[in-house]
Amino acid sequence: MPGAADFGALHSPSPARVGVPSTFLSGVYGARLRVVGSSQVTLRHLIDLEDVPGPFHAHVAEYLRGHPEGGIDIVDGPVTDVMPELRGQTPRGWPAGSTWAQVPGLLDTETRRLVISGHDRPRLSALHEFGHAVDFAGGLWSGSKEFTDLYDRLGALSPYRAQPGVAGRQETFADAFAAWAHHRHWSDDARALSIADTLDLSADKKHMSIALDRYFSTLQDSL
Repeated sequence: MPGAADFGALHSPSPARVGVPSTFLSGVYGARLRVVGSSQVTLRHLIDLEDVPGPFHAHVAEYLRGHPEGGIDIVDGPVTDVMPELRGQTPRGWPAGSTWAQVPGLLDTETRRLVISGHDRPRLSALHEFGHAVDFAGGLWSGSKEFTDLYDRLGALSPYRAQPGVAGRQETFADAFAAWAHHRHWSDDARALSIADTLDLSADKKHMSIALDRYFSTLQDSL
């Protein structure tokens, strides 16, 4: 496996050259990338993950290697195909009666398994879950003073992003990271606007998306 500095020099291939599984991602994660299925949604998840800059892949790969079961599982079916023990349980922040079979993805922090299902909504679900992995691999960056200060200045957020305790910050971190990574080749202003739209920021808080864009860019440079 290359070191962190080597990953920074890697470039994602054109989506037209992405296979199932992805050659690029297989080179990073090896046997810890486990793809079951070949649907268009699965292919899109792989392409989306290739949007992530190399340093973040190196960062997450090291984290996933910290447990024998750690890795990225991408399946055509629900996440319960990978983790049947979750059947019948209600996910954090979801309405009563919801089950894990409805969830687009998850990060199991005990086994360090990043599981992405075949659901095609929300659009950036693979990058959202990868954002959780980035967060936990960094020792919960979402709980750092820098991110907490940004979070507290975002104003009114959706109930899911405004969950009490650590949950709201973690979900907001993952959503903002997903928007930042997916649009990283756009101009600074356009990328910031995509973050604002993803978080549904009010008009008077849209300037905060610029701060979030800088936050993730600085985080990348620190790896």
